[in-house]
Amino acid sequence: MSENSSPLLGQEIQTRDRIRDQMLIESVFKFRLFFVGFVFAILSFAMQCSAEAEESRIKFCEASAWFFLALAGYLALKDCAGFAAKITEKTAE
Repeated sequence: MSENSSPLLGQEIQTRDRIRDQMLIESVFKFRLFFVGFVFAILSFAMQCSAEAEESRIKFCEASAWFFLALAGYLALKDCAGFAAKITEKTAE
């Protein structure tokens, strides 16, 4: 190989690595968004099929489960947004 083709080869490898890293980041982001949707789907199903019991303990457990599912969904959604912002900043640099 000649000396002139070496810088082009290095640029091509950097471009290929950048594209691969971007695809990896996008797949992780999509998985996290899928998880958020999954959590909210479980929450909606749990609310639709609520227990019809008269005991206050059962109603309390059910309400706390709904609360924790909503909290998990909110935190996962917040994490997704923060994850995207961090990656965008690093990629821009």
